[in-house]
Amino acid sequence: MALLDSIFSVRFVKDGVEYVQRKTVEFIGASVTIADDPVNERTQITVTATGGGGGGGAPDPHAATHIRGGSDELDADRLQIAYVPTNYTRAGVVDVTTDPDQLTSHLHGIDSSLLDLLNVSKYFAKVTYITEAGASHTFIIGDAYKTILCTSETPVALQIPAHATVPYEVGTVLGFIPMASGQLTVSGAGGVAVVSSGSELKSARQYGPIFAQQTSLDLWLVSGEKSA
Repeated sequence: MALLDSIFSVRFVKDGVEYVQRKTVEFIGASVTIADDPVNERTQITVTATGGGGGGGAPDPHAATHIRGGSDELDADRLQIAYVPTNYTRAGVVDVTTDPDQLTSHLHGIDSSLLDLLNVSKYFAKVTYITEAGASHTFIIGDAYKTILCTSETPVALQIPAHATVPYEVGTVLGFIPMASGQLTVSGAGGVAVVSSGSELKSARQYGPIFAQQTSLDLWLVSGEKSA
């Protein structure tokens, strides 16, 4: 320590101005006291941590490790931030421009979007049926993703129109079921290719469902309970 004591000295400099040494330097709040120790040729620093901003009371575990007014470091692994909206409900009109609680407003918006998505998914998951009693049926745009129930006792001709006539989107599915003894035959209008494994484009039996899927603009693939 003798060597360290001989090479260390303390200077108080602020904005380029060196202050003369004083016997005692005291910080406001009496939390830190610096005093000369001429006998041992050293400076003593005493830190006193108090609770309540210097108003007395025992320091909490966190405050006891810091000098008041100094910088602090937070461990991100232990930092927890909680937010509970005070007026959040699933009902009501959302307006992010006027709602003073922006997070609550956005939560409203998320719930509304999820509810809309749920309703749409229910719509597409539900099978919609259309009854056809005649001996022929040419598909229209409103038949997309629906199933035609053919009730004729005589053969039924089903025709898929060209994309130029009925602009189905690629991936559209058309369903049809023979509900009576009339056999169904699927064909395409001019320029439309209707294909199937084994070239089977007729219904195989009563109540056997058949589906046609549009794989490109004027190409449809038939599958299900079919026959040649």
